[in-house]
Amino acid sequence: MENQQAPPSELFYNLKPLSTNKIPSLVTIDSSVSSHPWKPDQFTEVCTVNGTHGIIAEKPEGCIVGFVLGRSVADEFEITKIAVAEACKRKGIGSRLIKAIIKQASSSGAAHIYLEVGSKNTAAIKLYEKNGFYTQYTRKKYFTNNSDDALVMSLKLR
Repeated sequence: MENQQAPPSELFYNLKPLSTNKIPSLVTIDSSVSSHPWKPDQFTEVCTVNGTHGIIAEKPEGCIVGFVLGRSVADEFEITKIAVAEACKRKGIGSRLIKAIIKQASSSGAAHIYLEVGSKNTAAIKLYEKNGFYTQYTRKKYFTNNSDDALVMSLKLR
């Protein structure tokens, strides 16, 4: 039997739990790729709340290339933010982050995972659908300046 190796794009980073000293890197990535970036204090607030889960994708030399944040409340879990550095997109990082946060949500006892995504963000919608999420409903003119609707997507875990 032949040895199976991870695709080259997956060899250059590791998934790790988020620590608050990594917040500046999250802010940098988020502000460079998000149409609705968070402010540094929003990251700090979210990352210090009980029930928050965070995972980073990090190169061996310590450079963060992506992250996902979520929170658990009772038997529900919400993915609050996910971002991958522009230069690292379409290399499987987002999918690995989603799979890892789904695993954490399941371990925390969640029955469902929810997220909101801009209706015009077709790449993200495809990523979520590929990982089992489906659209539940639309929040019209949800984002700043009524620039986009939000799709509320969910995944049933049990």
